[in-house]
Amino acid sequence: GSAKHTTPSWVWCNLRVDVVALVADLMDRTRIGAVASDVGAEVRFVSRPGELEVDGADLVLIDLHLDGSIGAVSGLPRGTVVVGFGPHVDTARLKAASAAGCTRVLARSAFFSQLPEILGSGAGSTTDGGSSH
Repeated sequence: GSAKHTTPSWVWCNLRVDVVALVADLMDRTRIGAVASDVGAEVRFVSRPGELEVDGADLVLIDLHLDGSIGAVSGLPRGTVVVGFGPHVDTARLKAASAAGCTRVLARSAFFSQLPEILGSGAGSTTDGGSSH
């Protein structure tokens, strides 16, 4: 039978981007989820900073509009790729997020327009068509 030839799922885990998103807003979740499925990323959503579990995640998305989100950023393991987004008028919050350790901080509009590239980049997906190793 061919059953024992099924490739274990862990073999493919380096091809899929694992994303954790601290995003409470339903509309934002829908938009992120739609882009994620386009680029083949797997997103786990959490709605409270206390629920943020980033083990094994390639990328963490954080809605800086949420109370406690900046504190959550500073508590993440070093080396975690964190992209925070918030209202562009809230420059103090965006600066604080950057200081707390966000890899990139974007205004909401920029975040959503760059989302395919942000989610795709975690996979090391280059356009040369070659494999990423």
